[in-house]
Amino acid sequence: NNAERGIFTGFTDDILIEHNVCTNAVGEHGIYVSNSSDRPVIRYNTCSGNNWAGIHLNGHLSAGEDGIIHDPEIYGNRIFDNHLGAGINMDGVLDAVIYNNLIYDNHSCQGIVLFQIDGAIVSSGAKIYNNTIIVPTDGRWGILLHDGANVNTEIYNNIILNLHSYRGCIGLWSTAQFTSDYNILNDKMSTVGDDGAVISLSAWQALGLDAHSQLADPMTSIFVNPATFDYHLLSTSQAVDAGTSMVASVVQTDFENLIRPWGAGFDIGAYEEGSVL
Repeated sequence: NNAERGIFTGFTDDILIEHNVCTNAVGEHGIYVSNSSDRPVIRYNTCSGNNWAGIHLNGHLSAGEDGIIHDPEIYGNRIFDNHLGAGINMDGVLDAVIYNNLIYDNHSCQGIVLFQIDGAIVSSGAKIYNNTIIVPTDGRWGILLHDGANVNTEIYNNIILNLHSYRGCIGLWSTAQFTSDYNILNDKMSTVGDDGAVISLSAWQALGLDAHSQLADPMTSIFVNPATFDYHLLSTSQAVDAGTSMVASVVQTDFENLIRPWGAGFDIGAYEEGSVL
């Protein structure tokens, strides 16, 4: 219930923010890393009920230095019931690594968004791996990449489901230098931004994207109990063993720090079904 933010930092190179609970910030974000704060690690936090983003990164050029947040790692966070912006909001961020996050039930929000307003550059070069992103009926896009954010960005092994009537899973303005595959998706994608016309997954695949990705089964066939936000995988889930090992240099455990891969291959999403410590 802080008037502005739960945790706020500026010019904080190599900061570690972990195991915090940041809820119900009245003004803005749960966790806000600002200015040219290089190599922050944001992990194992719970950010919920905040008026704006769950986790917000902003390079903020006008404040000094280069206006870029370089090489952040954001993983193992539970981000839900936030109300504007995105679960993970990135302005002027270069080469972020974002994995094993559980992002759900955020309202008027994207799941993850890369853009430029105050930062020196459009956020780009992100590695977005093994997240579970569930957008509610009053949400926006699962992952939204503003023009330029597509460059060197990779989206692998994510479950991205959108319950909104017309917004979808991945939206961007350009597919150049962008790769995405081995995801579980709804049949709603976009190459014309956030509220433009959606295209089917098959049309998206015809552009050379998500060749091995799957259309989502009903959530009750994927997760243990989506009605109570339990997004552990069923043993019979289409996500089990369906991911790619291309994430292996980054993703070696799951949301609960259990071993990946477990079984014949990497599972898709934040959880690895059946794994142990």
